[in-house]
Amino acid sequence: MRALIIATAVLIPLSSPVSAQTERPALWDGIYVGIQAGRSTGQATVHYPSGSDLRTTITGHPVSLQLGYNVRRGDWIYGPELMVSGATTSGTTSCINAAFTCNLQVGGQSHFNGRLGHTFGNALIYGTAGISNSFIQYTAEYTGSNPARAGHKYDNEQYHIGWNAGFGFEYAVSAAWTAGLEYRHIGFFDTPHKSTNNFNGAVTDRIIQSHEETINARLNYNFSR
Repeated sequence: MRALIIATAVLIPLSSPVSAQTERPALWDGIYVGIQAGRSTGQATVHYPSGSDLRTTITGHPVSLQLGYNVRRGDWIYGPELMVSGATTSGTTSCINAAFTCNLQVGGQSHFNGRLGHTFGNALIYGTAGISNSFIQYTAEYTGSNPARAGHKYDNEQYHIGWNAGFGFEYAVSAAWTAGLEYRHIGFFDTPHKSTNNFNGAVTDRIIQSHEETINARLNYNFSR
């Protein structure tokens, strides 16, 4: 009887198709949604008609939502992802004309990317790249000492397109949830800005571009599990 009990205790785990220690949640394929948040730093540049350039550091704490679809081929994962952020990155500095203070603000962004990655058990390492778009706002406000010019301001907001690329790491914390980190470089191309003003002053085009680096923590839920 004692031998039978011991044999049964040994054979039951061996007869299971997959033991709990080796089971891997096959969650990578399918539709997922998620949220990410982190830190963004970069630089915006204004090219003036005179040939002078104005550069300012831009920073922000973007919070974004993502929707994607993964296709699994063995240990390889690929598919599209759409990310939308409502946060802004911005910076303020003295303009070329020191009597004015310039502010550049990169508004809410959207990115449509392709992802390609490789799984290692419950871990995924991937690369991502795609197209980006946003509105960049340029403001130059008079902050000098002449009271007659108080409140004078140049202002413009213009649509920009660009690109982004990066890489990330995700880990399956359950059969449906993944958590990870992602680095991404985002660049918006040179685009003319036709400034408007609220005083009788000359208006000239300015060409503006920006780039930034983001590091975000991500959390995704896979609807396929």
